[in-house]
Amino acid sequence: MKGAALPEGLIPRLLSRQAAAAYCGVSPYMFEAHVPVAPVRVGHQKRWDRAALDAWLDRQSGLGTITLPEDGEERWDAP
Repeated sequence: MKGAALPEGLIPRLLSRQAAAAYCGVSPYMFEAHVPVAPVRVGHQKRWDRAALDAWLDRQSGLGTITLPEDGEERWDAP
């Protein structure tokens, strides 16, 4: 059974292996071999969390993460 249809332009948070590989711009084989993001189990299915993929990709590209200093001002931390 397929999940509910999403509104046009909305990307689901959990992706199949094929969709996660496409999201990362690689083949499913390359995805399995080189992307160390653990899948989430939903029933008997494995799904990859788009936010976890984004975080891994950010670390790989050197973008770092957003941190909030004590004064609440947003800034980027460089790796």
